[in-house]
Amino acid sequence: MRIIVTGLIGQYAFGGVTWDYIQYALGFRALGHDVWYLEDTGTWAYDPVKMEPSADCSHNTAYLGRVMEKFGMGDRWIYRNGADETYHGVTNPAEAEKIIASADVLANVSGACWLRPETAAIPLKLFLDGDPMFTQIGLANDPDSEYAKRVASHERHFSFGLNIGQKDCEVPTAGLHWRPTVQPIALDYWNPASPAPTMPHIADGAWTTVMNWASYAPKDFQGKKYGQKDIEF
Repeated sequence: MRIIVTGLIGQYAFGGVTWDYIQYALGFRALGHDVWYLEDTGTWAYDPVKMEPSADCSHNTAYLGRVMEKFGMGDRWIYRNGADETYHGVTNPAEAEKIIASADVLANVSGACWLRPETAAIPLKLFLDGDPMFTQIGLANDPDSEYAKRVASHERHFSFGLNIGQKDCEVPTAGLHWRPTVQPIALDYWNPASPAPTMPHIADGAWTTVMNWASYAPKDFQGKKYGQKDIEF
């Protein structure tokens, strides 16, 4: 089965973003599927040096190419630059669109892919929501938006919100059936034997992370305000 996995590895060329998306591709490949990676967000690339959008995606595609090569997918990725509609990875537009059109499944991780005729025509499109509550509130508050229509055009909907649709869950369904899912982990690429960094302020065996405090403004739904770590914690 040919599966196209979408993401933002090149768009936001950072380590955490890379792991978010690449593990879907690695997981499907480990199951024996014919996997391609696609980035087609319809937007300009983000320049991490200037910290602003840029029409020049050379830094982004160079990073994406290195990542895909590292994971044995150096010849199985497509990046479409929203600024000038050029293709990278597979650079011939006709060839890239032929590959996309031949897919059996589109795994649209975090809804990163802007559906065009080729991707919209894929028989089974999976919308994978990694931002529960915020996604559903946005859909419920503006059901006639173009974004809501694109989300609804997928055949299956999944979310990290494991209780959506349950009686005691306040997250709205926005009229969609949300199936529970979790972040896949490609265990072959995580070595538990690696020694943890020694830091005097970290308890033995504790996990460490780098995170942001807030990515966007809080959302209101039915008289309640829902925020991120800056509000919830």
